Amino acid sequence: MYDGDGRLARIGGKRDISGYATMRMSTDDVPQHARFDYWEDTCRRLIGGFEFVDVGRKGFRAEFNMLSVDCLTICQYVGSPHAMDRRKSHIRSSDNDCYLVIFASQRTFNLEHGRYRTSSAGGISLLDNGRPFLGAHPEGLDIINVFIPRSVLE
Repeated sequence: MYDGDGRLARIGGKRDISGYATMRMSTDDVPQHARFDYWEDTCRRLIGGFEFVDVGRKGFRAEFNMLSVDCLTICQYVGSPHAMDRRKSHIRSSDNDCYLVIFASQRTFNLEHGRYRTSSAGGISLLDNGRPFLGAHPEGLDIINVFIPRSVLE
């Protein structure tokens, strides 16, 4: 597994982009009973329509750090175990029209995207946000996404 070249800050041996982030969000300051809804609403504004499944609302916690470099948006997400289901009925023309490059942590990340299915710790996945997918984080959320606008690649 690539450990980096020292340019991306690490805290306690873990990836951390918070020092470079231009936007941060955490459920820590939100009352426990409202954390899940707050997180879901924030993620829907970033990604588009979906629903969370297999979420334990009790003790739920999540956060992200985001920065933009030219036309790319880079987000680091950490939090409680959960799964995001983006069905065809969720996809609207107003959603962000991006490809997502997902850099998974050492935690297990399960991805179903069309006919492709992966389950691994570490590694890189590419998904088209304009197509349905199911992303699950059974050991807890710890990923970095790079949003690449479709127009840049096409």
